[in-house]
Amino acid sequence: GWGHIQDPALNLRTQGGSVQISLQHLVLAALPSAVQDEPLQGTVNARSTLSPGQSLQEAPLQFEAAIQSVPGRDSSLLRFDAITLQGRWHEQVAQLSTILVRSRGGTLQGQPLYEVTGQSAQADLKLQLPGGSGLLKGQLASDSGLGQLQLDLRNLRQAGQWLRQWPGMQFLRARALEGSARLQAGWRGGWQDNGRDMRVDASLNVPSATVRQAADAAPIVLRDVGLMLQGRLADARVEAKGRMQQGSRTLHLEMRGSGGKRAKGWQANLQTLQAQVHDTLQKRQWQAVLSAPVPVEVEQANDRLRLQTGAFEIALRGDAAAKTASIRGEPLQWLRQGNGYTVSSQGRIHSLPLIWLQALSGADARDQSISGDMVLDGDWDVELGQRLRVQASLARSSGDISVETPGVPGNAARVAAGIKEARISLETAGDALTLALRWNSERAGTADGQLKTRL
Repeated sequence: GWGHIQDPALNLRTQGGSVQISLQHLVLAALPSAVQDEPLQGTVNARSTLSPGQSLQEAPLQFEAAIQSVPGRDSSLLRFDAITLQGRWHEQVAQLSTILVRSRGGTLQGQPLYEVTGQSAQADLKLQLPGGSGLLKGQLASDSGLGQLQLDLRNLRQAGQWLRQWPGMQFLRARALEGSARLQAGWRGGWQDNGRDMRVDASLNVPSATVRQAADAAPIVLRDVGLMLQGRLADARVEAKGRMQQGSRTLHLEMRGSGGKRAKGWQANLQTLQAQVHDTLQKRQWQAVLSAPVPVEVEQANDRLRLQTGAFEIALRGDAAAKTASIRGEPLQWLRQGNGYTVSSQGRIHSLPLIWLQALSGADARDQSISGDMVLDGDWDVELGQRLRVQASLARSSGDISVETPGVPGNAARVAAGIKEARISLETAGDALTLALRWNSERAGTADGQLKTRL
């Protein structure tokens, strides 16, 4: 259960009533494990004045609470240094004239109100936390609404350390952040019809941020990251852009699309997507561009959630090959039902230069032991989840490779392999997995083999 209550005092009279409850060492056993076993102590008071013949449910109820975590604990779990509430309940309306929550140097205070019958809410809340601040101010009802939300994290290192204590923040507990970020959002309109006619204007900006993970991993540096959502929730416009750097590689991403709320989910249209990768070590760059808009649907009903895209094509270009490669995919589907899920995907790869695979694998650019103009084609048919089915292959379609042969250092001879066939495939049948390799060349030997195992 939630815990236990010690020394409650209850006093009700015909013309009025007084209730006082003292909470001592209340254990939050019903909350997530991230905050479990953090005891609270404090008092809750409720007062009501009844007119003759009036029931307690009909009378105004004044209440107040003063609660805090038990002092003397030094824990990484969520800790409330103080919770102070003062408010009133009457005619299905809960109004807090005072809410003040203190936790490890952070403070939330303001005046919220909620009307049960009309399911409407008002709020004027301010948040102060180490390294940042925020506010929520406005009102929302079925047919009307107007408000704003702001979160300004000026110091992500301090803010991240404070946010780690909250449930669901496992990502932050394993990483260290530096930099700044700012979220601004506003809304106009009500929540009726799933908020389809509500207009939203929201933006997230990250001028510069660094994410440090394991000690031996290069940090991820984000620069000029921007996310924007604007318009009615039925057909809002979405844009994203930014740069990400890790080690010698920098990714520059731009995306534009639109989407909106539907009766049983969401529908979106990814209009443009462009990604550029530049590798200073390899001294190469690549570009991936979405060839045509792609529809995306998300549908939810009871315990079933389905995400499906339309067919898509991505054009790949690079400075190390004259041809444009492409990835063509059939509709991608992700389905979750109950505790199980299924992901299915099919598609083909066309004219992929082998030299790109070498570079993307992180091979040293100075290593010229294998080079050439060999181009690969491939295909895949994959289903993951409760059932595993994989059929994938990659094979030479044209071109050749040259292999460096032993010779005078710095002046080694090169020999063209004269490839006739090069193919690798992966296939499953039930719980059996087979990896097959076939290689046939004029001057670099032949090979034909299989590796089989059970999953």
